[in-house]
Amino acid sequence: MVRVSRPTKNNELSLGATCDLTCTVLKQQPSVMVIGEVNPLVPVTFVGKTDGIKTDGPPKKLNAIPITRFAALFPSDSKLAYPEVVPTTSVEEAIGRHAASLIPNGSTIQLGIGNIFGDFLRDLGIICDII
Repeated sequence: MVRVSRPTKNNELSLGATCDLTCTVLKQQPSVMVIGEVNPLVPVTFVGKTDGIKTDGPPKKLNAIPITRFAALFPSDSKLAYPEVVPTTSVEEAIGRHAASLIPNGSTIQLGIGNIFGDFLRDLGIICDII
């Protein structure tokens, strides 16, 4: 069973934030029965190269499964799981600002999840903890 978005115009269901092996398994193992929890809160997501970012990788593609791959679908409006928001401390803000000052424009960075990383991204002009 997987939580998916509403169908796209091409009758595909996006796996949302699930960008792990789920999509590959579902596409390469046709004997696996798939039941979809269709939730309007699940975002339609893409994997691969995104517009506006210069990379040598393949073009972006929908992180989705054709609707015909599902044995059953059921609607749901349950809230998506997410970590509790913890207020940022002044120390975390200072670390984030200092780390951001060390990164040249156009650099590629890899970050984890947490308050320090969030402040780091905000100081770089990015208003999102997970990209």
